[in-house]
Amino acid sequence: MKHQFGIVLLFFSIILTSCSSSDDQNSLEKIQELQNWDTMIIDLEDFEYNQIDFGDVVTNITSTKTFSLSNSGNSDLNITNIILPDNFSIDFTTASLPPDQSKEFTLTFVPTEVKDYSAVLEIESNATGGTEKIELLAFGVSPVFDGTVVLTTQEEVDDFGKSGYTSITGGLSIGHANTAANSIVSLESLKNITEVGSLQFFSTTSLENLNGLENLNVTNSIQMVSNIALTNVDALKSITKLTGYLNLLGNRSLKQIDGFQNITEIGKNVRIKNNPKLENIDGLSGLTSIATDFEMIYNPLVETLDGLSNLTSVSLIRLQDNESLYDYCGIVDLLKNKGNEIHFTVSLNETSYNKYNPSQGELVWGNVECRGDVPPGTYHGAVKISTESDIEKFVSKGYTVIDGSLHIYSSRITNLDFLSEITTVTGYIDIWNTALTNLDGLAHMTHIPRISISENEMLSNYCGISTLAQNGSFQRGDGAFFIYDNLFNPSLEDVQNGECSQ
Repeated sequence: MKHQFGIVLLFFSIILTSCSSSDDQNSLEKIQELQNWDTMIIDLEDFEYNQIDFGDVVTNITSTKTFSLSNSGNSDLNITNIILPDNFSIDFTTASLPPDQSKEFTLTFVPTEVKDYSAVLEIESNATGGTEKIELLAFGVSPVFDGTVVLTTQEEVDDFGKSGYTSITGGLSIGHANTAANSIVSLESLKNITEVGSLQFFSTTSLENLNGLENLNVTNSIQMVSNIALTNVDALKSITKLTGYLNLLGNRSLKQIDGFQNITEIGKNVRIKNNPKLENIDGLSGLTSIATDFEMIYNPLVETLDGLSNLTSVSLIRLQDNESLYDYCGIVDLLKNKGNEIHFTVSLNETSYNKYNPSQGELVWGNVECRGDVPPGTYHGAVKISTESDIEKFVSKGYTVIDGSLHIYSSRITNLDFLSEITTVTGYIDIWNTALTNLDGLAHMTHIPRISISENEMLSNYCGISTLAQNGSFQRGDGAFFIYDNLFNPSLEDVQNGECSQ
């Protein structure tokens, strides 16, 4: 029985082996037959997922995409027609491609309405797979860009210019506050933009002018910060009114701002700060109104305020550290008319460390000339000292004469050594609420007409002003020598008689 079963198994094994060999032979023959068939296969190169994406295209602006079709089959591929949706065109609709060959096509899209133009492109041919379909994604959009545009490279500038937008509802920013825009050298490609909400320039290193923005109107604000090569703003003459601010900060090559000459109103403030080559502010001569304040700080070459001569309304003017500023004649009429109840006061935080620092009262009442020729080594105006940084700044200037008044206050002031080079104060000295114990820092002075010393709880030694008192430097009359509420309060006669300390 076992022997018979073994014979049967051997028989079936022989049969199965014979059948398997026969099937393999048939498969090989079929593969060979398939390889001999003609195949024509279309492949879309350069684009994934059989999809061409045009994205957003402004109406009536032409956008093109170049793509290649290849034949990965073994016989000639004959393209007989390319069926296109509306608003699309192509440079070729027929072609013949041998195996392993490709052909380049240029597809053009021109939207005429604001809508979705997405559709399917069909390629009719003798391809083995039949008609080939390629998905097209395309949208027609308004020429008004809704939002803010930030361009940090020349390529981005040029691409946005080609996009066809004519206005931007938000802001247009050339460069970014935290990134140097090294490659931007030209704005010519933005010539078709006619209006933006705000205009900003941040940290450009090679942009020398704003050519290309001649047709641009800005409705809200303008800000230019740390643009190393920018020399002028001549291209911005189309701007007439800003509802926001105008800020020019740290533009080291900016020489003039004549491009702002047609701006008549600014809805907030004007800040012109740290522009070391700015020669004048004549470009503001068209301004009649600034809603809040005008601030000009650290512009060492600006000599006059003639650019503000037509200004009739402003809330506050701050002028500080403009080392050449000596001519205030451009704002005298404004001050006399009290434009918008202007507060133009002489103080460290408002008007100080210019070449000439007249007070509002002096200018309005004609007590001084509106322009002053101040000799080297002389500080004109009021000096206020209350912090260590105030002292450092004052000492760094190397003054020997104060043509005005000197105000020293704050418990942080412990000595007057910083005044050791000062020989003359033409106005008066006010020392109040300090931590001084003596006035030795005034010993080198030869002329002080008036002095007021009060509420200095530790002050007991006045010998530093003995020589001044004995030489009759202090004027006669009330207030010339005013001492009270200090640790020691001698009279003028006491100091003259040598009773200067306690």
